[in-house]
Amino acid sequence: MSKARTVSVAALLAVVPVALTACGGSDSASTSATEGTVTLVTDTKADVEPLIAAFEKKYPKIKVKLTVPAAGAIMTTVRTQLSAGTAPDVIRVWPAGGNPLSIKELTKQNLLKDLSSDSWTTGLTDADKTAMSIDGKVYGAPVTVTGIGALYNQQALAAVGATEPQTFSDVLALCAKAKAKGKSAFSIGAKDSWTTQMVPYALTSTLVYGPDPDFSAKQAKGTTTFADSGWKKGLTEFQTMVKEGCFQKSPNGTSYDESMNRVSKGDSVAVLMATNAEAALKQKAASGTTFGLFPLPATDNAADTYQVGGIGSAYAINAKAKHPALAQKLLDFISSPQGVALIATATGSGPALPAASSYHVTDVLKPILAAQKDGKLTAAPDQAWPDATVQAAHLTALQQVLGGQLDAGGALKKLDDAYAKANKK
Repeated sequence: MSKARTVSVAALLAVVPVALTACGGSDSASTSATEGTVTLVTDTKADVEPLIAAFEKKYPKIKVKLTVPAAGAIMTTVRTQLSAGTAPDVIRVWPAGGNPLSIKELTKQNLLKDLSSDSWTTGLTDADKTAMSIDGKVYGAPVTVTGIGALYNQQALAAVGATEPQTFSDVLALCAKAKAKGKSAFSIGAKDSWTTQMVPYALTSTLVYGPDPDFSAKQAKGTTTFADSGWKKGLTEFQTMVKEGCFQKSPNGTSYDESMNRVSKGDSVAVLMATNAEAALKQKAASGTTFGLFPLPATDNAADTYQVGGIGSAYAINAKAKHPALAQKLLDFISSPQGVALIATATGSGPALPAASSYHVTDVLKPILAAQKDGKLTAAPDQAWPDATVQAAHLTALQQVLGGQLDAGGALKKLDDAYAKANKK
């Protein structure tokens, strides 16, 4: 990806009624797959349970064996399995590049099946097709659209005497109010390192990628760096949030699940996370607890604020699937209007492909839709990074900032060194 991009209005607002029939795929593969067991791996069980139930009801002789690695472990676990030829038939993947299960990384070793002939591909927006393709061939089905923001416990926000922050100064004021009440404004599960990326992504959306949509292209050409851009202010603000006690004690010893529990119970007001995490918060919360979402401001001018959004969940077929016909049948169902609606509803996300009329936009997703409508939505920056090593350096540096072993300048140097090395490959 050469530049930060916004997702299309069509992808976010595709809620028109359509027939509840499966789409695309190889007809011969689908019709020959009448019974057996197909394996599926994803990162959250609740996201696909309704889909699996509907699939097995429609195809009673086909069973889906679901695998859900421990929180944060899907990247390394499934990548290792793919390389060894032991991965499940259908796998959760990520768009473009930047992590071990992204389309760009997986296609380097021919680990995914080419899906270009599947009929659902005709419904892809140009941006989503680019994110799921390499050399013009489509390798993954984007199912949902999501965003990153501060998912917050509305009762906890009221309890600390605060309202949704509109500026970065408001953010620090919220941190002080929460701390005075024995709570933390934000929870972060840095023991699972992937959670740390959400804060700088939210800040740099406003400081870098919104104002300069060509930043990633310039960085790839070597005309700018992390340290010479708004990333410097973003990581400095992240460090300020750490020093001001915006996060709970011992963030590096807190897991993702524990961080979510804190927000559900009201021990922390908010967590910077993708919108589809709302379902997990609701599962853990007491009856009557309600949640909202606000963007994380990075300046003291509310009009400056951008938000991060793009493809949420996406699925692909293992090139060495043990049950290829069944895998195609399952992916056909996942990418059908019924399947898209089921996953979007379960995850509180928008549909990336046409969805059944049963789909409804949640209150948490509405700020992301509003940002998109106003042209204030940017893609996650790692999608444009040369390879997954940059993200690995990023996550390690953020853990060190949280632990006090590294300052913003040191983190920027690690990022620039990792990017320069990866960009030469």
